[in-house]
Amino acid sequence: KLLKKGFKCCKNNFPNLLKNPVYIGKILIPALKDEEAQVVQGIHQPLIDDDTFYTVQNILNGRKKFIYLDKQREQLPLRGFFYCKKCGRKLTGSGSHGNGGAYFYYHCTKGCNERFRADRANEVFIAELAKLRADDTAINFHYEVLKDVFYKRQKGQSSSIVKLKEDIAKNTARVNSAQTLLLDGGLDQLEYKAIKKRYEEENAALQRELTRVGLSDGYFLRYLEYDTNLFKGIDRYFTKTNSVSVKQKILGSFFPYPVIYENESVRTKSLCPTVETLCPKHGAFSGNKNGPETDICLKPIYAPQPGLEPGTP
Repeated sequence: KLLKKGFKCCKNNFPNLLKNPVYIGKILIPALKDEEAQVVQGIHQPLIDDDTFYTVQNILNGRKKFIYLDKQREQLPLRGFFYCKKCGRKLTGSGSHGNGGAYFYYHCTKGCNERFRADRANEVFIAELAKLRADDTAINFHYEVLKDVFYKRQKGQSSSIVKLKEDIAKNTARVNSAQTLLLDGGLDQLEYKAIKKRYEEENAALQRELTRVGLSDGYFLRYLEYDTNLFKGIDRYFTKTNSVSVKQKILGSFFPYPVIYENESVRTKSLCPTVETLCPKHGAFSGNKNGPETDICLKPIYAPQPGLEPGTP
Protein backbone atom coordinates (compact mmCIF):
# COMPACT_ATOMS: atom_id res chain seq x y z
CA LYS A 1 0.00 0.00 0.00
CA LEU A 2 2.81 2.40 0.86
CA LEU A 3 4.60 1.67 -2.42
CA LYS A 4 1.45 2.52 -4.36
CA LYS A 5 1.33 5.87 -2.57
CA GLY A 6 4.86 6.69 -3.69
CA PHE A 7 6.85 5.55 -0.66
CA LYS A 8 10.27 4.42 -1.86
CA CYS A 9 12.13 2.03 0.41
CA CYS A 10 13.82 -1.26 -0.32
CA LYS A 11 12.89 -4.31 1.75
CA ASN A 12 16.29 -4.57 3.44
CA ASN A 13 16.29 -0.92 4.49
CA PHE A 14 12.85 -0.93 6.11
CA PRO A 15 14.07 -2.27 9.52
CA ASN A 16 16.50 0.66 9.68
CA LEU A 17 13.56 3.06 9.64
CA LEU A 18 12.24 1.41 12.79
CA LYS A 19 15.53 2.14 14.56
CA ASN A 20 15.26 5.89 14.08
CA PRO A 21 14.94 7.60 17.51
CA VAL A 22 12.87 10.36 15.90
CA TYR A 23 9.82 8.29 16.90
CA ILE A 24 10.49 9.03 20.59
CA GLY A 25 11.23 12.70 20.10
CA LYS A 26 15.01 12.39 19.74
CA ILE A 27 17.46 13.10 16.91
CA LEU A 28 20.61 11.17 16.00
CA ILE A 29 23.62 13.40 15.38
CA PRO A 30 26.20 11.46 13.28
CA ALA A 31 29.85 11.22 14.30
CA LEU A 32 32.03 14.06 13.03
CA LYS A 33 35.83 14.03 13.09
CA ASP A 34 36.82 13.09 16.67
CA GLU A 35 33.29 13.56 18.08
CA GLU A 36 31.22 10.44 18.62
CA ALA A 37 27.66 10.09 17.40
CA GLN A 38 25.07 11.04 19.97
CA VAL A 39 21.31 11.14 20.43
CA VAL A 40 19.85 14.45 21.61
CA GLN A 41 16.38 15.53 22.60
CA GLY A 42 14.43 17.12 19.73
CA ILE A 43 11.78 19.82 19.90
CA HIS A 44 9.11 17.73 18.13
CA GLN A 45 6.49 15.61 19.89
CA PRO A 46 7.27 11.86 20.15
CA LEU A 47 5.02 9.50 18.22
CA ILE A 48 5.40 6.56 20.63
CA ASP A 49 6.61 6.03 24.20
CA ASP A 50 10.17 4.96 25.05
CA ASP A 51 9.16 1.50 26.29
CA THR A 52 7.55 0.59 22.97
CA PHE A 53 10.53 1.89 20.99
CA TYR A 54 13.16 -0.01 23.00
CA THR A 55 11.03 -3.17 22.99
CA VAL A 56 11.07 -3.01 19.18
CA GLN A 57 14.84 -2.48 19.22
CA ASN A 58 15.30 -5.61 21.36
CA ILE A 59 13.23 -7.61 18.87
CA LEU A 60 15.16 -6.24 15.86
CA ASN A 61 18.48 -6.95 17.57
CA GLY A 62 17.46 -10.51 18.43
CA ARG A 63 17.46 -9.95 22.19
CA LYS A 64 13.76 -10.69 22.51
CA LYS A 65 11.90 -13.56 20.90
CA PHE A 66 9.01 -12.47 18.74
CA ILE A 67 6.08 -14.87 18.86
CA TYR A 68 4.23 -15.26 15.60
CA LEU A 69 0.55 -15.99 16.15
CA ASP A 70 -1.44 -18.29 13.93
CA LYS A 71 -4.05 -16.61 11.79
CA GLN A 72 -7.33 -16.63 13.69
CA ARG A 73 -10.69 -16.91 11.97
CA GLU A 74 -13.40 -14.55 13.08
CA GLN A 75 -15.93 -17.38 12.64
CA LEU A 76 -14.14 -19.33 15.41
CA PRO A 77 -13.63 -16.85 18.27
CA LEU A 78 -14.12 -19.62 20.85
CA ARG A 79 -11.55 -22.02 19.41
CA GLY A 80 -9.30 -23.17 22.23
CA PHE A 81 -11.82 -21.83 24.73
CA PHE A 82 -14.43 -24.60 24.66
CA TYR A 83 -13.38 -27.93 26.19
CA CYS A 84 -14.36 -31.46 25.19
CA LYS A 85 -16.89 -32.83 27.71
CA LYS A 86 -15.51 -36.36 27.18
CA CYS A 87 -11.71 -36.09 27.36
CA GLY A 88 -11.15 -32.57 28.72
CA ARG A 89 -8.99 -31.36 25.83
CA LYS A 90 -9.38 -27.93 24.26
CA LEU A 91 -11.56 -27.95 21.18
CA THR A 92 -10.09 -26.68 17.95
CA GLY A 93 -12.08 -25.41 14.99
CA SER A 94 -12.11 -25.66 11.23
CA GLY A 95 -14.24 -24.96 8.20
CA SER A 96 -15.66 -27.09 5.44
CA HIS A 97 -17.36 -26.34 2.13
CA GLY A 98 -20.64 -27.85 1.05
CA ASN A 99 -24.04 -26.96 -0.38
CA GLY A 100 -22.63 -23.81 -1.89
CA GLY A 101 -21.21 -22.33 1.31
CA ALA A 102 -18.61 -22.56 4.05
CA TYR A 103 -19.49 -24.06 7.42
CA PHE A 104 -17.40 -23.92 10.58
CA TYR A 105 -17.28 -26.39 13.44
CA TYR A 106 -15.65 -26.76 16.85
CA HIS A 107 -14.33 -30.27 17.34
CA CYS A 108 -11.99 -32.45 19.42
CA THR A 109 -8.70 -33.68 17.97
CA LYS A 110 -8.50 -36.85 20.05
CA GLY A 111 -11.22 -38.75 18.19
CA CYS A 112 -14.02 -38.31 20.72
CA ASN A 113 -16.55 -37.43 18.02
CA GLU A 114 -17.17 -34.14 19.83
CA ARG A 115 -18.24 -31.81 17.01
CA PHE A 116 -20.83 -29.02 16.73
CA ARG A 117 -21.70 -26.04 14.55
CA ALA A 118 -19.64 -22.96 15.46
CA ASP A 119 -22.26 -20.40 14.44
CA ARG A 120 -24.90 -21.87 16.75
CA ALA A 121 -22.46 -22.31 19.64
CA ASN A 122 -21.33 -18.70 19.22
CA GLU A 123 -24.96 -17.49 19.35
CA VAL A 124 -25.70 -19.47 22.50
CA PHE A 125 -22.54 -18.26 24.19
CA ILE A 126 -23.20 -14.59 23.36
CA ALA A 127 -26.76 -14.95 24.64
CA GLU A 128 -25.35 -16.11 27.98
CA LEU A 129 -22.82 -13.27 27.97
CA ALA A 130 -25.73 -10.85 27.70
CA LYS A 131 -26.88 -12.08 31.12
CA LEU A 132 -23.57 -11.01 32.69
CA ARG A 133 -24.62 -7.53 33.72
CA ALA A 134 -23.10 -5.92 36.77
CA ASP A 135 -25.34 -4.59 39.49
CA ASP A 136 -25.29 -0.77 39.20
CA THR A 137 -24.65 -0.23 42.90
CA ALA A 138 -21.83 -2.79 42.95
CA ILE A 139 -20.08 -1.48 39.83
CA ASN A 140 -20.27 2.15 41.00
CA PHE A 141 -18.81 1.15 44.36
CA HIS A 142 -16.10 -0.85 42.55
CA TYR A 143 -15.23 2.22 40.45
CA GLU A 144 -15.03 4.62 43.39
CA VAL A 145 -12.90 2.25 45.50
CA LEU A 146 -10.36 1.66 42.72
CA LYS A 147 -10.23 5.37 41.92
CA ASP A 148 -9.49 6.11 45.56
CA VAL A 149 -6.73 3.48 45.55
CA PHE A 150 -5.31 5.07 42.42
CA TYR A 151 -5.07 8.55 43.96
CA LYS A 152 -3.42 7.16 47.09
CA ARG A 153 -0.95 5.22 44.94
CA GLN A 154 -0.28 8.34 42.86
CA LYS A 155 0.69 10.26 45.99
CA GLY A 156 3.11 7.49 46.92
CA GLN A 157 4.67 7.49 43.45
CA SER A 158 5.21 11.24 43.44
CA SER A 159 8.29 10.74 45.65
CA SER A 160 9.68 8.22 43.12
CA ILE A 161 9.17 10.72 40.30
CA VAL A 162 10.95 13.44 42.29
CA LYS A 163 13.86 11.05 42.97
CA LEU A 164 14.19 10.15 39.28
CA LYS A 165 14.20 13.82 38.26
CA GLU A 166 16.82 14.60 40.92
CA ASP A 167 19.08 11.79 39.66
CA ILE A 168 18.75 13.04 36.07
CA ALA A 169 19.62 16.58 37.18
CA LYS A 170 22.66 15.33 39.16
CA ASN A 171 24.00 13.40 36.17
CA THR A 172 23.51 16.41 33.90
CA ALA A 173 25.39 18.57 36.39
CA ARG A 174 28.24 16.02 36.47
CA VAL A 175 28.56 16.16 32.69
CA ASN A 176 28.59 19.97 32.83
CA SER A 177 31.28 19.88 35.52
CA ALA A 178 33.35 17.49 33.41
CA GLN A 179 32.99 19.86 30.47
CA THR A 180 34.28 22.74 32.62
CA LEU A 181 37.27 20.65 33.72
CA LEU A 182 37.96 19.81 30.08
CA LEU A 183 38.01 23.50 29.16
CA ASP A 184 40.24 24.29 32.15
CA GLY A 185 42.68 21.51 31.31
CA GLY A 186 41.75 19.28 34.24
CA LEU A 187 40.58 16.44 31.95
CA ASP A 188 41.72 15.20 28.59
CA GLN A 189 39.37 14.48 25.69
CA LEU A 190 39.18 10.72 26.28
CA GLU A 191 38.35 11.11 29.98
CA TYR A 192 35.63 13.63 29.20
CA LYS A 193 34.05 11.36 26.55
CA ALA A 194 33.99 8.41 28.96
CA ILE A 195 32.32 10.49 31.68
CA LYS A 196 29.84 11.97 29.22
CA LYS A 197 28.91 8.58 27.77
CA ARG A 198 28.43 7.02 31.21
CA TYR A 199 26.05 9.65 32.56
CA GLU A 200 24.12 10.08 29.33
CA GLU A 201 23.42 6.33 29.30
CA GLU A 202 22.32 6.48 32.94
CA ASN A 203 20.05 9.42 32.17
CA ALA A 204 18.51 7.59 29.21
CA ALA A 205 17.59 4.67 31.51
CA LEU A 206 16.25 7.05 34.18
CA GLN A 207 14.20 8.91 31.58
CA ARG A 208 12.66 5.66 30.34
CA GLU A 209 11.69 4.75 33.90
CA LEU A 210 10.23 8.23 34.42
CA THR A 211 8.19 7.87 31.24
CA ARG A 212 6.98 4.41 32.28
CA VAL A 213 5.80 5.65 35.68
CA GLY A 214 4.06 8.63 34.11
CA LEU A 215 2.29 6.51 31.50
CA SER A 216 1.08 3.93 34.02
CA ASP A 217 -0.50 6.70 36.08
CA GLY A 218 -1.93 8.50 33.08
CA TYR A 219 -3.61 5.43 31.63
CA PHE A 220 -4.99 3.95 34.84
CA LEU A 221 -8.21 5.95 34.88
CA ARG A 222 -8.80 5.14 31.21
CA TYR A 223 -8.46 1.43 31.96
CA LEU A 224 -10.74 1.79 34.96
CA GLU A 225 -13.38 3.53 32.86
CA TYR A 226 -13.10 0.82 30.23
CA ASP A 227 -13.33 -1.89 32.87
CA THR A 228 -16.50 -0.36 34.30
CA ASN A 229 -18.19 -0.10 30.90
CA LEU A 230 -17.15 -3.66 30.05
CA PHE A 231 -18.99 -5.02 33.07
CA LYS A 232 -22.11 -3.13 32.00
CA GLY A 233 -22.27 -4.92 28.66
CA ILE A 234 -19.64 -7.56 27.95
CA ASP A 235 -21.72 -9.04 25.12
CA ARG A 236 -21.66 -5.72 23.25
CA TYR A 237 -17.88 -5.46 23.50
CA PHE A 238 -17.47 -9.08 22.47
CA THR A 239 -19.61 -8.77 19.34
CA LYS A 240 -18.46 -5.31 18.22
CA THR A 241 -14.72 -5.93 18.23
CA ASN A 242 -13.31 -7.51 15.06
CA SER A 243 -10.18 -8.81 16.79
CA VAL A 244 -10.34 -12.48 17.77
CA SER A 245 -7.35 -12.03 20.09
CA VAL A 246 -9.16 -9.23 21.97
CA LYS A 247 -12.24 -11.42 22.31
CA GLN A 248 -10.15 -14.21 23.79
CA LYS A 249 -8.47 -11.81 26.20
CA ILE A 250 -11.90 -10.70 27.42
CA LEU A 251 -12.95 -14.31 27.90
CA GLY A 252 -9.68 -15.22 29.62
CA SER A 253 -10.30 -12.45 32.16
CA PHE A 254 -13.83 -13.63 32.95
CA PHE A 255 -13.57 -17.44 32.81
CA PRO A 256 -10.84 -19.15 34.87
CA TYR A 257 -12.39 -22.62 34.35
CA PRO A 258 -13.13 -24.62 31.18
CA VAL A 259 -16.42 -23.95 29.41
CA ILE A 260 -18.48 -26.90 28.13
CA TYR A 261 -21.03 -26.68 25.31
CA GLU A 262 -23.73 -29.33 25.32
CA ASN A 263 -27.38 -29.54 24.20
CA GLU A 264 -27.30 -25.93 23.00
CA SER A 265 -26.26 -24.62 26.41
CA VAL A 266 -22.98 -23.68 28.06
CA ARG A 267 -21.71 -24.29 31.56
CA THR A 268 -18.58 -23.79 33.66
CA LYS A 269 -17.70 -24.37 37.29
CA SER A 270 -17.51 -20.69 38.21
CA LEU A 271 -16.45 -17.28 36.97
CA CYS A 272 -13.58 -15.17 38.29
CA PRO A 273 -14.28 -13.79 41.81
CA THR A 274 -14.71 -10.21 40.59
CA VAL A 275 -17.38 -11.23 38.08
CA GLU A 276 -19.12 -13.40 40.68
CA THR A 277 -19.30 -10.38 42.99
CA LEU A 278 -20.36 -7.73 40.47
CA CYS A 279 -22.70 -9.93 38.41
CA PRO A 280 -24.90 -11.83 40.90
CA LYS A 281 -27.19 -13.10 38.11
CA HIS A 282 -25.08 -14.88 35.54
CA GLY A 283 -27.29 -17.55 34.00
CA ALA A 284 -25.70 -20.79 32.82
CA PHE A 285 -22.28 -19.59 33.92
CA SER A 286 -23.24 -20.02 37.57
CA GLY A 287 -21.96 -23.59 37.58
CA ASN A 288 -22.32 -27.10 36.24
CA LYS A 289 -26.08 -27.61 35.98
CA ASN A 290 -26.07 -30.85 34.01
CA GLY A 291 -25.04 -33.42 36.58
CA PRO A 292 -22.07 -33.82 38.90
CA GLU A 293 -18.85 -31.91 38.32
CA THR A 294 -16.14 -33.77 36.44
CA ASP A 295 -12.37 -33.39 36.60
CA ILE A 296 -12.66 -31.18 33.55
CA CYS A 297 -14.60 -28.53 35.45
CA LEU A 298 -12.30 -28.66 38.46
CA LYS A 299 -9.11 -27.66 36.70
CA PRO A 300 -8.58 -23.90 36.45
CA ILE A 301 -7.05 -22.58 33.25
CA TYR A 302 -4.66 -19.70 32.91
CA ALA A 303 -5.86 -16.40 31.56
CA PRO A 304 -3.88 -14.90 28.66
CA GLN A 305 -1.28 -12.23 29.23
CA PRO A 306 -2.60 -8.67 29.85
CA GLY A 307 -2.79 -6.26 26.98
CA LEU A 308 -6.40 -5.48 26.45
CA GLU A 309 -6.42 -1.92 25.24
CA PRO A 310 -8.99 0.54 26.57
CA GLY A 311 -9.56 1.77 23.03
CA THR A 312 -11.28 -1.46 21.97
CA PRO A 313 -14.60 -0.58 20.29
